[in-house]
Amino acid sequence: MRYFHPSDEAAAADWNSLTILGSERMLATFGWGPIEQQYRQLPRSQYPATEAARRDYWFAAISAATRRNLAPFFAQWRVPVSAAATQAGAAYPTWLPLEMQKK
Repeated sequence: MRYFHPSDEAAAADWNSLTILGSERMLATFGWGPIEQQYRQLPRSQYPATEAARRDYWFAAISAATRRNLAPFFAQWRVPVSAAATQAGAAYPTWLPLEMQKK
């Protein structure tokens, strides 16, 4: 997997594909149940309108559903989320898969 730097190719990256790959790892750990429950709480009229807002909501919703700070996980995947979204997950303990933790 090639990592992207936010100042160059990140803007043109296919974040949907990267989200699927990263989500697969999270789902293997936490399951789909808590994430699905979190998403069902959002009224359709409040769905995020932009790609950036969808990424932020995805991050905040998964962090809340799993009660884990996923900022380091998203950062290592170079998935851009806003400072406000990152702050929303900061109250939870940090989670990274073992293979992504620094040795």
